[in-house]
Amino acid sequence: MVLNCNNNQVTDPERAIGVFDSGLGGLSVVRELLALGAGRHIHYLADQCHAPYGVQSMETILAWSKAISEWFIRGKIKVIVLACNSASAAALYSLREQFPAVHFVGMEPAVKPAVAASKTGRVAVLATAATLAGGPYKKVLRDHANGCQVIPRACPKWVDLVENPPESPEEVLTEVKSVVAPLLADGVDQLILGCTHFSFLKNVIQSVCQGNATVIDPAVAVARQAERIADTAGVHRGGRSDCRLFTTGDAARFEGHSQSLLGQSFPVKTARWDG
Repeated sequence: MVLNCNNNQVTDPERAIGVFDSGLGGLSVVRELLALGAGRHIHYLADQCHAPYGVQSMETILAWSKAISEWFIRGKIKVIVLACNSASAAALYSLREQFPAVHFVGMEPAVKPAVAASKTGRVAVLATAATLAGGPYKKVLRDHANGCQVIPRACPKWVDLVENPPESPEEVLTEVKSVVAPLLADGVDQLILGCTHFSFLKNVIQSVCQGNATVIDPAVAVARQAERIADTAGVHRGGRSDCRLFTTGDAARFEGHSQSLLGQSFPVKTARWDG
């Protein structure tokens, strides 16, 4: 299985960072990278024809993540951000072993800061089933739970709320409330967003919490980590930060959604799977 695009030339790979997700969610990390203004080229791939990743097997997600990484590597990109918790869960450790010359930045649920901030000793991780089954999540639990009760909650409908937003905002509110309200009633005071798509639901989640719980969004921390790694890897800074977007789905539709989520427009190209 190979990922291809007729126009995937990286004009200045010495300034480039690769970022990918199954769809729109990883744009939350792109948004933060652009806000940091480090003057780098961001190449973002949304594998929308396979979305959502969270319901797929670990083996399948690993295969897709490897092929996407090879696509970036062919463009001489040295830093790749898995802006997808499911891909990080399935592929991060394996990719680091297979491509030691490339720097991979992954997503992991922010259990450490949540546990440190919790006053009730009860925190919740809102994620996909794949993320909750993956190695990074299990590792942060071992390393940072520290006796705190960490409650996992798979939210299978939430990715679709971002990818295919319903016409009525009330539908979004109702779905979010059905997950969050019982957690609040059980004394949870820290809600960890364990899927990059959920960053775009943060305002709704906070409205349901009404100040009774803190919502922890890792997108900012991951963007900062990616920039630190890029500096270490010798990825140059300079000029204006910009972005090139690719999707394996509908480019016109993705362009409209990405403009809405990023607050600015970038060109979108179609990538395709061969084999």
